[in-house]
This record gives sequence, C-alpha cells and structure tokens, in this order.
Amino acid sequence: MKKIYFTLCIIAFAFSARAQNQMCFAQVVCNSTQNLCFGDCKGTANCYPGGSGSYKFSWSNGATTQNISALCAGGYTVTVTDLNDGSTCTGQCTVTTPTQMNVSVIPSGNNASAVVSGGSPGYTYSWTPSGQTGANATGLSNGVHTVTVTDKNGCKQSAVVTITGTGIWSMDAAHSATVYPNPSTGVLNIELPLLSAAKLEVLNILGEQVYTEAWPAGKQKGMLDLTNLPAGAYIISIKHDEGVLSARIVKN
Repeated sequence: MKKIYFTLCIIAFAFSARAQNQMCFAQVVCNSTQNLCFGDCKGTANCYPGGSGSYKFSWSNGATTQNISALCAGGYTVTVTDLNDGSTCTGQCTVTTPTQMNVSVIPSGNNASAVVSGGSPGYTYSWTPSGQTGANATGLSNGVHTVTVTDKNGCKQSAVVTITGTGIWSMDAAHSATVYPNPSTGVLNIELPLLSAAKLEVLNILGEQVYTEAWPAGKQKGMLDLTNLPAGAYIISIKHDEGVLSARIVKN
C-alpha cells in the first residue's frame, strides 16, 4: 500500500478594494496530497475558508469546487469570494512530485550492475529471467535480461541489457580456455594459456568435424572464423598433452 503524505499550506491573503477597511474573512487552510511517482497526476488540494459564510471558489486550473483532485505537479492558485459582501482572498497551494527515476545497466562479461538515480531511494531489484534480487546480477546466461527497480514509494522503472557474455571452460585450475562472444555471428576470440601445442577442432551436432586448426605451443590468443558455417550449435574441442577441453558454442 502506498503511503500518502500531507502538506499543510497556509494561504496568504490579498485584500480586494471592497475589503480594505475590514479583515479578510478568515485564513484559508489547504491540505494537499502529493504525487508519489514522477509523472503522476493524482495530487489533491482541499480549501477550507474560516468562518461560516457562503463562498465561491475559483482555481487557476478552471475548477470551481472547494476541493480539487487529479493534480499534476505545480502551483495552484485559488480565489475565494465571500458571497455576502463580495470580498475576495487569493493564495496558492503547491503539489510536488519526486524526480524522475532513471535506470541503466552496465554489463561485464556474464555479470551486470543496475545504476539508479532519482525517485525515492530505498530501491529493490528484480532481474528476469534469472530471479536475482540485488543491484548486481552475476552468472547471467547469454541473451536479454531485464531489471525492474522499485523505489520506497512503489514506483517502478525497468531497463534491458543483452549479455553477449564470455564462455569459460576448464579441465582443472591450471588448464582453462575462454571463448567470446557466445553466441556470435561466426567470429570468435579464443584465449588459451597453454604452454604445449594443441589441436583445435569444431564439431557439428552430429559429431562431424567441420573445422580443425593446429594451435602452436606458447600461443595464448587467437581468432576463430566460422562465418562460412551455417547457423546452429557446435562443439569446440581443444586437445593437448594434458587432456581435452571442450565447450558448446552457438553461431547465429
């Protein structure tokens, strides 16, 4: 349930020419509720003249009722006329709104961080489809991810990020390889900190070899061009003296 905040506005008076020699009929109290989310037009202003006379109300937004609602942020002037002697009093009540909430996402490999400004601090986070609930999401799968941020007033703002990611696979702590981006359009970067020579193979889903390359000893970085292969899933296999490293890649 959203909290309602009340602001007490005491309207200052301007005497009309007909009322210069008498007190303006009474103070006018304006109770206003403020907008909780940027862009809302849910504020209200309630005008309460003192005394027991009959009054006419004229607001700057064209309303002629004592109380007005559905107000956007801004100042609202009311002129109250005493129907007994025609004297008038004027004043202003202000409806406020929080600043606009902005959400952006900074990706880093298969991780992402939400950066928030504006709104009402006290943010909570919800990532889909991963289900994580912190400002930082880790271990995200490749693809589109959405973070929805809710501030303390219940106002929501979302941002979308596409994780292209980095694929990392290892045989043990001393033998690992990195390939990115994954998925890709066919051009992959490979980091393979091996000291011994290796043989790199690419297999299709039937297990058939569709590409092979010799990886010389001491070579740690290289580029793999699979643009001539049809879109689909493939297995990269790296065979060296200590064993075999393999991982699944996707070509769009």
